Amino acid sequence: MLRILEISWLALTLISGAVAGYQFFADGLMAALWMLVVTAFSIVMYLVRRRQRIESEK
Repeated sequence: MLRILEISWLALTLISGAVAGYQFFADGLMAALWMLVVTAFSIVMYLVRRRQRIESEK
């Protein structure tokens, strides 16, 4: 179960990072700011889930 959550957070990170990059180049930094926040939150959640999975496998 934790592996599925880890993969979904990673997918959300990649998608939101791509959207933030597109918005940054198309509309500027202020348009991409919220997507950058979502990307940062997704990275943190991915790392938390990864650590939980590794700890539970030990």
